[in-house]
Amino acid sequence: MASSRILGTGHYVPPKVVTNFDVMKMMDTTNEFIVERTGVLRRRHAEAGVSASDLGVFACRAAVEDAGLEMDAIDLLIMNTITPDHADPGCAFFLQGKLGLPGIAVMDIRQQCAGLIYGLSIADHFVRAGTYRHVLIACSEVLSKRIDGSYDGRNIAILLETARGPWWWVRRRRKGGGSCPRLSTPMDGTRRRSTPPRPAARWAGGSTSRRRISTLAGSTSEWTGRPCSSLASRRCPMRRSKPCG
Repeated sequence: MASSRILGTGHYVPPKVVTNFDVMKMMDTTNEFIVERTGVLRRRHAEAGVSASDLGVFACRAAVEDAGLEMDAIDLLIMNTITPDHADPGCAFFLQGKLGLPGIAVMDIRQQCAGLIYGLSIADHFVRAGTYRHVLIACSEVLSKRIDGSYDGRNIAILLETARGPWWWVRRRRKGGGSCPRLSTPMDGTRRRSTPPRPAARWAGGSTSRRRISTLAGSTSEWTGRPCSSLASRRCPMRRSKPCG
């Protein structure tokens, strides 16, 4: 029966460091407020024009080297992100092109902080079924571009940063929900439309498509601070200890 294992990992963060004192210049907050509530002293922000798939390339190359494999060994690419390059198509398609991986299967998942666990589970099932041999899982966020600098937005804005990775290689071998509305990003969707209805997007990259993407990219995250923070501080240590127990 086939089983799986992690062959290598990689990570990448952009070079721009943003301290709490830098954040104080963006919004009405203080270093004491941030440290007392989060313990955060600094974070990384992506430069203008840098997207989730851009950052992913660096981490992916590091993982390939760590795994001792060549890039063309990948059978399947799974990408977890809630800050994709565009509303559609999936962000994995953009990463696929930048990695030079034509012809392989790719998919997006949107499971936020739990994306790595979901991705590993999906990869493990594909490997056990014998469908794929090497699966690359990418977890990438550019949350620094969703900062709401208003007073109401500071509860989440002080946390948002940019990070890339880890990346995991899974190789086949043979042998014998209920609180989600409190942290969300309102934007166009079947639940909410932030812009008036427009004609269908044109396949040739017409102006409707570009306007829609611009609208989505300008959305900011919303956070009901105290309930979300309280829930996370109680649940996260419990959930984290279970897989390690």
